[in-house]
Amino acid sequence: MRADLVLLSGLAHLPGAAVAGAVVTALGPADVRTVLVDGRVVKRDGRLTALDLPKLRAQAVELGRRTCG
Repeated sequence: MRADLVLLSGLAHLPGAAVAGAVVTALGPADVRTVLVDGRVVKRDGRLTALDLPKLRAQAVELGRRTCG
């Protein structure tokens, strides 16, 4: 079966009722350990698996230079 899942860290100390609020207000990208989209792992152990983030950042900077001056 294919699924979309997000596995988070940093919540074990919270009671069940507080988890949803903590996800929205206190967690950030570093707390996302694993992400599956349509059954494919796109982030594992806190690292993107299918994207070269440094390359994407460099491309974004270059695009900004070309479009903004």
